[in-house]
Amino acid sequence: NPMRIIDEIMAYNGTLNNSMKRIVTLEDLGSIVGLDPVKDLLLLDYITMNEDRHNHNIALLINSRTKEIKLAPIYDNGYSLLYDDVDRIGKFKNCSRNAVSNAPLYNCAFSNLERLVKKYTAGRSLDGVNVEYIVNKHRDRYNFIRVRYSLNNIELSDKWFDCIIEFLKWRITLYESLQTDAYE
Repeated sequence: NPMRIIDEIMAYNGTLNNSMKRIVTLEDLGSIVGLDPVKDLLLLDYITMNEDRHNHNIALLINSRTKEIKLAPIYDNGYSLLYDDVDRIGKFKNCSRNAVSNAPLYNCAFSNLERLVKKYTAGRSLDGVNVEYIVNKHRDRYNFIRVRYSLNNIELSDKWFDCIIEFLKWRITLYESLQTDAYE
């Protein structure tokens, strides 16, 4: 059958806020979709320093037949990785101390996000994550799509990707030190 019926609809977390008449917490979200997907989102946002996880940058997929609810794939991560300036990325360790987060899900502060990471991801190791492989795979894919489809996207320099690799390694090191602190 060439026609495919799509059974899933998307609902923004902001819709839940309106129906619950309050800000949805991580616990609320975890009770709806399970804590593992919420922990994954939390960890990714911490590692990438996502400054923009507000209530319309997180969504749920609801299967209209089965009523199963799951976290939608992440989207709109444009304010991650100290996004706006290659020179700033190169000085990221100093900049990160001043970073703020427009993220009601995390109570609008990276210090609170750090506390939540300690609480929810204790014991989870990122040892062995091959940052270079992951970033280079995305670099190649980005360049392929940009050229193949003649997109007007900017050409990201090798310096930018190298800074991203260094940044992610540094954030993973910070995460691992949080895990060590959580057990002391």
